[in-house]
Amino acid sequence: MWHTVIVTATEWDNFWNLRCHPDAQPEIRLTAEAMRAATEASEPVELDWGDWHLPLIRPEDRGQAASIENLIKISAGRCARVSYLTHAGERDLEADIQLHDKLLESGHMSPLEHPAMPLTANELEAGEWSGNFRGWRSYRKNISGEANPLGKGTAPVGFRLASKGGHPYRGGSSSEGCSNSRAAFSAGVGQGSDSPDRQAGGLPPGTQPINSAPR
Repeated sequence: MWHTVIVTATEWDNFWNLRCHPDAQPEIRLTAEAMRAATEASEPVELDWGDWHLPLIRPEDRGQAASIENLIKISAGRCARVSYLTHAGERDLEADIQLHDKLLESGHMSPLEHPAMPLTANELEAGEWSGNFRGWRSYRKNISGEANPLGKGTAPVGFRLASKGGHPYRGGSSSEGCSNSRAAFSAGVGQGSDSPDRQAGGLPPGTQPINSAPR
């Protein structure tokens, strides 16, 4: 049985050092070595400030989603179920959005950590870290009260993005540009022995790790 997860991070050295080590448990070492190989083989896609790192989003989704907000929600919803498809085995953008909204309403914020955008030059001057990411800010960090979403007894509220240059799939508006060398890398990984979805690196069939780097 395979257990599949989505991992998004900018810092990997400590994980490689610990989990690709001969002393590591064999199962996690096998997975970690596959993850490291996928990372090393992946070529980052350059993003400008206002562009988004969106795991599990395909090119056709960009042409069908009504807005950048919806595209981010679709990515988060798919990360929550770790698949392009619904549990019914169908590709359903509206179901992905509904899952995102349900997660937000109930205060389950972890799937909202995976979509992310590069920090601007001005933001980097104030500090290169945002939550767990270095040089990036996750979608979750744009939501008020995300650290304790139900702490005041009310559901958190999502945010809206201004347009950038009229492009419907880029959020924000800035002429500052972006300058940092950290890459945000997302990949599906798993452990087990009998899953029909098993491929090198633990990725489901037809998927590839997504590796984004700011320009």
